[in-house]
Amino acid sequence: MLHQSIETLHCQEIDLSAENGLVRFGPFHQSAAQTICKTLQRFDLTTGADDAITIVPLANGLARLEVSGAGVSGYFVESDGIEAADETLDAFVRAVCPKNYPVFIKGHYYPDDATRINTMMTAVHDGVSVKWSRLRNRVRNGSSLCISTPDTAGNLTMIDCMLMG
Repeated sequence: MLHQSIETLHCQEIDLSAENGLVRFGPFHQSAAQTICKTLQRFDLTTGADDAITIVPLANGLARLEVSGAGVSGYFVESDGIEAADETLDAFVRAVCPKNYPVFIKGHYYPDDATRINTMMTAVHDGVSVKWSRLRNRVRNGSSLCISTPDTAGNLTMIDCMLMG
């Protein structure tokens, strides 16, 4: 169920220190907000807690999706529980996000009591192709380890993303 109270949305912040996983996705066209859950289903995507999705209105007719919960992994997964394929994410981004505008998937989850996995993905599309930058790191007992690095072959570098965002 999509939470739609605008008064609540402006005041609601998700606690990043929570033991639950978190995903933030956006910005996307606010006109897509009412059907975002159906659009996720159409592409066989899930946040892991779709019934807890909150839509946060942003400026310029844009919005952001936020969800926190025990089943949330910090990124979108397909209904079989596997991380979403690039082709699926590309199609989803092209369907709901503005062209030539950086879009973020940010989140985290806790695979055990001592470990947090952080994910940051940035995409920009031109209506045909989507360029990505991905970064994932593991924080355990106060130390951080990069477990995936941005792939720059035809994609965005993290510098590109910072300059756009």
